Amino acid sequence: MSSLDAEFMDQYVLRIAAMTYLSGVIGTLAVGIQLCMFTYGLLAYLTTSQGVRKGRLPYIILSFVLLVLPLAVTCLDLRDEFRPIYQGGLGMGYYQEKMLEERTWSPVVCQGLFYLILALGDGILVYRCWIIWNDFLPAVVLPVILYLGFIGLSLAQFTRYARGTIWNSDADRLRDRKINVARVSLSVALNVLATSMIVYRIVVAQRALSQALPGRRLGVYTTAARIIIESALPLSICGLLFAVLSPLTWAALSGDGRPNLLLLTAGILFDIMYSTLAALSPQMIIFRVTMGRSHIHSGDLGSSINSDDEQWDDVEIDNDPKDHLSVVEEPVHYEALNRLEWDVGLGDAHRESRDGIWETSRVGEGELVVGHSSGLHRRNEGSA
Repeated sequence: MSSLDAEFMDQYVLRIAAMTYLSGVIGTLAVGIQLCMFTYGLLAYLTTSQGVRKGRLPYIILSFVLLVLPLAVTCLDLRDEFRPIYQGGLGMGYYQEKMLEERTWSPVVCQGLFYLILALGDGILVYRCWIIWNDFLPAVVLPVILYLGFIGLSLAQFTRYARGTIWNSDADRLRDRKINVARVSLSVALNVLATSMIVYRIVVAQRALSQALPGRRLGVYTTAARIIIESALPLSICGLLFAVLSPLTWAALSGDGRPNLLLLTAGILFDIMYSTLAALSPQMIIFRVTMGRSHIHSGDLGSSINSDDEQWDDVEIDNDPKDHLSVVEEPVHYEALNRLEWDVGLGDAHRESRDGIWETSRVGEGELVVGHSSGLHRRNEGSA
């Protein structure tokens, strides 16, 4: 090996080791954040009344699953990193031990759990899209196709990894990278499309109701749209950058097959961020919904929907407003929004106004519907 080749390999191994270390640090921090969110949400769930708990248990279970899977992946990653450091030492010794470790059972299990996390997170997004577009199911066809394509590529890549096909030749390794880029690209496209569809439906409902209820502040819609965008945007950006940088790394190969170290490092970095956010993003939405349902205050409700000069008198939580709906001039698709309650809604607060109309507000992150006061369940003064 020439001095130039030795120098390149030293730099290559150094960057691989640095990115592996960074992956472990970021993964540990992400698991810590998820542990805090799950614990806080669970405590809030256990300390709320039975009526407020209704419908929230599946999301507590889902939050637990989204915590356990990344925890298992992080623990396996740290385990796999210990052996190359302990037995390989520095430089090429570390790299050779790491390549040997990659062919054992632990990385295969880790890879399978990671694909399960991705499938679960994207599946939640498709389900949320189906809920809000339930009145027009053809709109959900494209997200479902993208999701099925993502699942198919994930299974193909995992099968190749489990059988050790990717280690047969350089051509097999390159083919695996191409599959990986295609898989990430489908996931990014799904996130962008489904998020845009959900936000569009929320904005349409907000505009329709702002015309039906002039002077009202419909901040619940803005909050719902913001939460969904905030959870999907970082994941989509990191996935897109990885999908762009990875082919550039292949294209920048030198005549002797050496990759561009700068592009390689940047691609690995965004791959790490994408992998971390894939588990963190759905957990953040569940946390916001869970905590929003646990902190319902009349002052918060009033600031969400009331005009500035109106105050809330009697507020009652009721999770079944479907019997009292009336028609607004623009189609708001109330049934679809109502079914979205447990995804981006935080509960119903009913109030009867002077004009004989009652309002139902999904507090913090949901919808507002309009109905007649004849069906309103109000609490009489002095009643328990």
